[in-house]
Amino acid sequence: DDLLRVQEEAISSELTTVREDHDRLRETEQLLEFFKEKLEQKEVEVGQLENDLKAKEEFNHDLLEISRELEASKNALEDRRASTEEQETQADVSQGDISLDTADLRRTDLISHEES
Repeated sequence: DDLLRVQEEAISSELTTVREDHDRLRETEQLLEFFKEKLEQKEVEVGQLENDLKAKEEFNHDLLEISRELEASKNALEDRRASTEEQETQADVSQGDISLDTADLRRTDLISHEES
Protein backbone atom coordinates (compact mmCIF):
# COMPACT_ATOMS: atom_id res chain seq x y z
CA ASP A 1 0.00 0.00 0.00
CA ASP A 2 2.83 2.35 0.85
CA LEU A 3 4.54 1.40 -2.38
CA LEU A 4 1.41 2.25 -4.29
CA ARG A 5 1.10 5.59 -2.52
CA VAL A 6 4.78 6.42 -3.22
CA GLN A 7 4.26 5.52 -6.90
CA GLU A 8 1.14 7.68 -7.05
CA GLU A 9 3.02 10.59 -5.49
CA ALA A 10 5.89 10.08 -7.96
CA ILE A 11 3.45 9.92 -10.87
CA SER A 12 1.59 12.97 -9.54
CA SER A 13 4.87 14.86 -9.15
CA GLU A 14 5.95 13.82 -12.65
CA LEU A 15 2.56 14.85 -14.03
CA THR A 16 2.87 18.25 -12.31
CA THR A 17 6.34 18.67 -13.81
CA VAL A 18 5.04 17.75 -17.27
CA ARG A 19 2.16 20.24 -16.92
CA GLU A 20 4.55 22.99 -15.79
CA ASP A 21 6.87 22.20 -18.70
CA HIS A 22 3.90 22.26 -21.05
CA ASP A 23 2.79 25.65 -19.67
CA ARG A 24 6.31 27.04 -20.03
CA LEU A 25 6.48 25.68 -23.57
CA ARG A 26 3.14 27.32 -24.42
CA GLU A 27 4.37 30.64 -22.91
CA THR A 28 7.60 30.33 -24.88
CA GLU A 29 5.63 29.68 -28.09
CA GLN A 30 3.46 32.75 -27.37
CA LEU A 31 6.56 34.87 -26.78
CA LEU A 32 8.11 33.49 -29.94
CA GLU A 33 4.97 34.37 -31.92
CA PHE A 34 4.92 37.86 -30.34
CA PHE A 35 8.55 38.51 -31.27
CA LYS A 36 8.00 37.06 -34.72
CA GLU A 37 5.17 39.56 -35.29
CA LYS A 38 7.37 42.39 -33.93
CA LEU A 39 10.17 41.34 -36.25
CA GLU A 40 7.81 41.35 -39.23
CA GLN A 41 6.60 44.85 -38.24
CA LYS A 42 10.19 46.05 -37.96
CA GLU A 43 11.01 44.56 -41.36
CA VAL A 44 8.09 46.50 -42.85
CA GLU A 45 9.29 49.67 -41.09
CA VAL A 46 12.83 49.12 -42.37
CA GLY A 47 11.45 48.69 -45.89
CA GLN A 48 9.52 51.94 -45.56
CA LEU A 49 12.59 53.73 -44.21
CA GLU A 50 14.68 52.39 -47.08
CA ASN A 51 12.07 53.69 -49.54
CA ASP A 52 12.00 57.06 -47.77
CA LEU A 53 15.79 57.23 -47.84
CA LYS A 54 15.85 56.40 -51.54
CA ALA A 55 13.22 59.07 -52.24
CA LYS A 56 15.21 61.63 -50.22
CA GLU A 57 18.40 60.74 -52.06
CA GLU A 58 16.61 61.21 -55.39
CA PHE A 59 15.13 64.49 -54.14
CA ASN A 60 18.57 65.71 -53.02
CA HIS A 61 20.02 64.71 -56.40
CA ASP A 62 17.26 66.68 -58.14
CA LEU A 63 17.90 69.67 -55.88
CA LEU A 64 21.59 69.51 -56.67
CA GLU A 65 20.83 69.47 -60.41
CA ILE A 66 18.45 72.42 -60.02
CA SER A 67 21.07 74.27 -57.98
CA ARG A 68 23.65 73.71 -60.72
CA GLU A 69 21.21 74.88 -63.39
CA LEU A 70 20.35 77.97 -61.34
CA GLU A 71 24.04 78.74 -60.84
CA ALA A 72 24.64 78.40 -64.59
CA SER A 73 21.66 80.67 -65.31
CA LYS A 74 22.89 83.19 -62.76
CA ASN A 75 26.33 83.21 -64.34
CA ALA A 76 24.83 83.61 -67.81
CA LEU A 77 22.69 86.52 -66.59
CA GLU A 78 25.71 88.16 -64.95
CA ASP A 79 27.68 87.76 -68.18
CA ARG A 80 24.77 89.23 -70.15
CA ARG A 81 24.45 92.12 -67.69
CA ALA A 82 28.19 92.84 -67.91
CA SER A 83 28.00 92.70 -71.70
CA THR A 84 24.98 95.00 -71.72
CA GLU A 85 26.73 97.45 -69.40
CA GLU A 86 29.77 97.39 -71.68
CA GLN A 87 27.56 98.01 -74.73
CA GLU A 88 25.81 100.85 -72.90
CA THR A 89 29.19 102.35 -71.99
CA GLN A 90 30.33 102.06 -75.59
CA ALA A 91 27.04 103.58 -76.74
CA ASP A 92 27.49 106.45 -74.27
CA VAL A 93 31.03 106.99 -75.50
CA SER A 94 29.81 106.88 -79.10
CA GLN A 95 26.98 109.27 -78.24
CA GLY A 96 29.51 111.56 -76.57
CA ASP A 97 31.72 111.40 -79.68
CA ILE A 98 28.71 112.21 -81.85
CA SER A 99 27.83 115.11 -79.56
CA LEU A 100 31.40 116.39 -79.76
CA ASP A 101 31.38 115.98 -83.53
CA THR A 102 28.07 117.81 -83.70
CA ALA A 103 29.42 120.62 -81.52
CA ASP A 104 32.54 120.84 -83.69
CA LEU A 105 30.37 121.00 -86.80
CA ARG A 106 28.24 123.76 -85.30
CA ARG A 107 31.32 125.69 -84.26
CA THR A 108 32.81 125.21 -87.71
CA ASP A 109 29.46 126.27 -89.19
CA LEU A 110 29.37 129.36 -87.00
CA ILE A 111 32.93 130.23 -87.85
CA SER A 112 32.23 129.73 -91.56
CA HIS A 113 29.04 131.75 -91.28
CA GLU A 114 30.81 134.59 -89.46
CA GLU A 115 33.58 134.63 -92.03
CA SER A 116 31.12 135.03 -94.82
